[in-house]
Amino acid sequence: MKKTFYIFALLVLLFFSVGYRTEVTNNNISKIYLTDSLLLKSESQSVIKLYNITNPASPNYVSSISLTGNKDIAVNNVYLYADSYADLIIYNIYNPALPNIVDTIKNVFQKSYMYDYGFWGNDVYGGNSGCNCSTQESSPVYPTFDGGRNTGGSLARFTIAKNYLYCVDASDLSVFDLSIPSYPTFKAKINVGWDIETIYSYGNHLFIGGMNGMYVYSISDPKNPIQISVFTHARACDPVVVEDNRAYVTLRNGSACGPSENALHILDITNLSNPSLIKSVLMDEPYGLSVENKIVYVCDGIGGIKILNTADLTQVQFLKVLGGTMPYDSILRDNILYVTARDGIIIYNVFEPASPVQLSMIR
Repeated sequence: MKKTFYIFALLVLLFFSVGYRTEVTNNNISKIYLTDSLLLKSESQSVIKLYNITNPASPNYVSSISLTGNKDIAVNNVYLYADSYADLIIYNIYNPALPNIVDTIKNVFQKSYMYDYGFWGNDVYGGNSGCNCSTQESSPVYPTFDGGRNTGGSLARFTIAKNYLYCVDASDLSVFDLSIPSYPTFKAKINVGWDIETIYSYGNHLFIGGMNGMYVYSISDPKNPIQISVFTHARACDPVVVEDNRAYVTLRNGSACGPSENALHILDITNLSNPSLIKSVLMDEPYGLSVENKIVYVCDGIGGIKILNTADLTQVQFLKVLGGTMPYDSILRDNILYVTARDGIIIYNVFEPASPVQLSMIR
């Protein structure tokens, strides 16, 4: 009996002396989204915080929206689209200090939340059919064709393109018509496959990241996305971003992600019907990423922020590694890099990619 006790005590001591880290997944990472003047942060699946980033060196807190079960967001002009468990909630943020609900569509996101306590539902209602919400707008603001300069991160499950909102859950792609942006119309639910994680729009296509591969859909007819190819890989967590004829995909292993290597994969998508791997760069623990002019910013988890020049694939250059943080995802715009990390949101000037300058931090 004593021997068993001593062995148990030794194991407990070893466990706490080595330490442990709760696995971070796409579902518990704070998502970020940019508009022309706002940064929105969804955190803790319970609140969306709005910051004024007119001056990235001095961001200012504006307001918060309490929203249980929120994991993803997107913005089209003055309208914020956010999930709340299975529901899609639409807010008017024309005055970001006083966001207000204008519509709700019920039970459209099933798979991502099927294990959450208290959730289940099959019906789709609301939207143009009515929402019983507190505010009905008589003069909705109509969007620009492409949603303006609004941008989500690489771990996003929501994206806006061609006046449509596209959302992925664990297996399906949901399509909403934003012709009247305050009252979206649910148009279709398309099965993609299992373990779907992220979505990224580029030109006339959607690039959907899943644990088993990258799925490419044409949105030439935006209300009817058509799958044109699948690039498969070993099971791994898998966000994707696109620039010109390349797709950049990070693969991360782990208990939830699978046994794949930790790497940045660069794909040739000149022929979108047949994407091909052209370069693989080993990483430590890659999550999200951004790219501009073939400069890739990888949020490499324990490895920090890694900045790579991929112009010459025969000799990929590591320009800079920013340690001292645990980065998860990023958005790059106008030489400003917004990084969501374990300690908060870090904002860098990357006009000189090899010499980034931290401008500010939001904790």
